[in-house]
Amino acid sequence: MHLHLSIFSTNTHPISRKDYSPMLFCPHCQRQNPDDAGFCAFCGYTLTPLPEATERKTTASTPGKATVATGQSAISHAEAAEERIPNIGIVPLPTPTSTQTVPGAPGTTQINLPASAPGTPGTPGTFSAATGKVAQGSMGKTASGFLQTAAGKVIVGAIVAAVVVTAAVRAAPLLTKDTKGSQGASNVQQVHIKPTPRLTEKVPPTETSCPPTGQARPMVSAYLAQGKSDNLVYVDSSSGAPVLKRYDVKTQQTSTVITLPQSLVSHPQVSGNGQWVLFTSTPGNPLAGYDQQPKNVPTKVQMVRLDGQGLQTLYCSNPNNSLSNMVVSPDNSHIAFSEEHLNFDGQTLTDDAHLNILDTRHGSLYDAYPVHINGGGTFPAPLAWVDNTRLAVTIDDVQVASPVPPDGIYLMDMMQKRVYSSTDQLQKIPGADTPFDWSDAFSPDGKTLYTSQCPSGQYGIGGNGVSDIEAHPLTNGQSRTILSSGSQQSTPDMLITSIMAVTNTNIIFTTAPASPAGGPGGTNPNQKAGTWSVNLDGTGLKQLSPSQGSGFGQDKPASSWQAVSRDAQWYASMASQATTSTSSIQITSTQDGATPIKLATISNLNNGNPLVFLAGWTQM
Repeated sequence: MHLHLSIFSTNTHPISRKDYSPMLFCPHCQRQNPDDAGFCAFCGYTLTPLPEATERKTTASTPGKATVATGQSAISHAEAAEERIPNIGIVPLPTPTSTQTVPGAPGTTQINLPASAPGTPGTPGTFSAATGKVAQGSMGKTASGFLQTAAGKVIVGAIVAAVVVTAAVRAAPLLTKDTKGSQGASNVQQVHIKPTPRLTEKVPPTETSCPPTGQARPMVSAYLAQGKSDNLVYVDSSSGAPVLKRYDVKTQQTSTVITLPQSLVSHPQVSGNGQWVLFTSTPGNPLAGYDQQPKNVPTKVQMVRLDGQGLQTLYCSNPNNSLSNMVVSPDNSHIAFSEEHLNFDGQTLTDDAHLNILDTRHGSLYDAYPVHINGGGTFPAPLAWVDNTRLAVTIDDVQVASPVPPDGIYLMDMMQKRVYSSTDQLQKIPGADTPFDWSDAFSPDGKTLYTSQCPSGQYGIGGNGVSDIEAHPLTNGQSRTILSSGSQQSTPDMLITSIMAVTNTNIIFTTAPASPAGGPGGTNPNQKAGTWSVNLDGTGLKQLSPSQGSGFGQDKPASSWQAVSRDAQWYASMASQATTSTSSIQITSTQDGATPIKLATISNLNNGNPLVFLAGWTQM
């Protein structure tokens, strides 16, 4: 690295080499100096000139240039002692070999000195901070005289200090090492310093009580450091008190996140960053029947960090309303959910339905699609976030018993914060409106919707019990069939109950047995129930594991990581054993369907309250 310094003299001729004695060592500090030095470069001591020193020649002044006096009378011995400057350590910097320099101490900064004045021919000299020597170009002697003065030393000291600071700042992100290439050129190898891992932050104080009716709170957040091991998060209420747990597949250890006594917990889901769990809770006893639960109590929208910190309540429903279909955006900035108030007098069904959008950053809340139904009708319900701004909704019928597939899937643009009043104002996804669309899932990039639905001309429960998987591009594309069950000998008859997840390479889905007359849960011997995987192009169909029972009545996955691990190596499902009347969470490999891991095995109860919920996958 070279730093160019132009020095001009106005009243004096450059001091020649013969003006001073060729002194190698300063008599005061015993340090070596340049042969033509007038002052010691280390202690500032005045060096005695020879008696035969020639008279200096004066030259015409150059306009605009300052005069720098040199010579022994310019500074006394006492002043020279006061002007002594300390030796400054130099940071070694790479020096391009293309510039000729006077050799100095190894690893010492070299400073190039250009010609004496603009337009004046001359060859550059080089000053070495280690030896104090200056190359003898036409500018060299002029510079050397000035550099021996107190002012010159101060300037050089400032320059060297600036070089050190600049080099330190530039070298902060990396370590430099000089190496010689095959041609002798200097190469710089860069070694990047690994950043310090971010540590877990303590969650600030939060509130678990309900905010004022009709209002929401902003989310109180803090960073949670995570690892690389797959963890399944789930809710186990089999003991009577819901316990939020996580199971580490690598260590095979189960940890308790938090216990929520005297609560009915539902709709749990892991956030997009894998640090938080969102859920709804209502006062009650999971082991008691519906008629024994408290009435006219609000339902809370709550969340907690996966280390158990930061339990907080963001919203509470009206005591007479119910909350459902809750989904959170990938960046945690918005939560969408349905809020309903159902009344049935034995003859007429009335419903006030709301599609609420909660902004977790500011705590704002607005109703994106208010509906009043008298005697039956339809209303939109959140399905999934396609990205951080677009929400996919289904049109549900409140007049017919479940399970009933939607009659269409639409997109709502949440950036507009618009209040909709008709599906005509929404973007309809083409091809996703065929009868009996049982399950839906979006691709990871949000560009394609995958559905399981009955083939054209069939009616699902009343049909022959087979279904297809189709892909529907959201824009600019034709729908295509990925898998047609029963279409060939290698593809068995399937009633696809749920698309669990769509990864970058395949689709994981579940099937249930069905018969032409019996509907789901029938005994058609040609059908196989279980969990399956198929490539996105329809090839590679394989059964990962068999299963018993029906997939109907389970929550649709709100995200791909609710059923399948973030690295797509594992999937979780509910497995039922008819012979023992038990259910359990089952973790299975997506690669080979190896021996599954069973968690939270519980006895089936007939009180209508699910005791186990899958929240999703994270890494810890």
